[in-house]
Amino acid sequence: MKTGRIFWGIILVYLGGVFLLENFNIIDFSWRAFFKLWPILLILLGVRMLLAGDARRNVIAVGLITLLGLGLFTFWGVRESRNQQDDWIFSFKRGGERHNDLKTITSYYSEDYNDKIQVAALEIKGGAGDFELKSTSDKLFEAKVESGDVNYVLRRSDRDSLVKLDFGHKEKNNVVFPTDRFHSTKIFLNANPFWDIELKVGAADVDFDLSHIKVRKLNLAGGAADLEVRLGDLVEKVDVKAETGVSSVKIEVPRHVGCRIINKSGLSSKNFNEFVETEKGVYESKNFNSATKHIYIELKSGISDLNVEAY
Repeated sequence: MKTGRIFWGIILVYLGGVFLLENFNIIDFSWRAFFKLWPILLILLGVRMLLAGDARRNVIAVGLITLLGLGLFTFWGVRESRNQQDDWIFSFKRGGERHNDLKTITSYYSEDYNDKIQVAALEIKGGAGDFELKSTSDKLFEAKVESGDVNYVLRRSDRDSLVKLDFGHKEKNNVVFPTDRFHSTKIFLNANPFWDIELKVGAADVDFDLSHIKVRKLNLAGGAADLEVRLGDLVEKVDVKAETGVSSVKIEVPRHVGCRIINKSGLSSKNFNEFVETEKGVYESKNFNSATKHIYIELKSGISDLNVEAY
């Protein structure tokens, strides 16, 4: 047996095992660990290249070192999921004011809405953290960032009835200044405009309920992320693209809306149980041809757990 086969075999068994144990709630694993420990994968690949071949001692060495690296990765992933953020300084910022206590840091961002705004384009760029969108707002956009990420900035540009919002880390001379602190971000959107949303995150947990938002386009990009999105039926056509690395992706669609999935993923598990495969990599809901409203989903991933469900 060659070292390459044992190396990739252990990696795939490990990832499948973690996804399976997490799906059954046997372990609580945080993929945010990948954000900090991804260089371990480079080390393991380097060891595998140095010890290439089919010599017995090389195979054993690669196997043991790979198991050791993945063991460290597992320890940190479970540890990260249990971390509590109770000891950080609190800061609430609105209109330039900031209030402090001794618990956490919170920053508040918002943009006003007026009835001339018909379309809003929102781009969100974030690192390691929780991103939640479950409620609407009378303002165009609101965000509350807790637990210490004070490097976010919100930019707005208007053109006729279109508003573009960029929400992400501060930049200076094209250099991004992120923080290594884990943070929690709650986002609120106005329900009146049509929305084009692009989300780019690293090792993050994303929970977006967009069933009350008129979303036309949704682009999701994540490294080691846990993405959960619920879509609604407020527009005739929704285009969704999700491109991930080692992630868990769950997209919920209304049962009465026609849905087509194009899966361009690699070594990923998929659960499209209520959809019919019409051709290789293409899946459609049974009511796709008769439905008046449609959702088109394109999935690209490396090694991920992909789920599309009707509700």
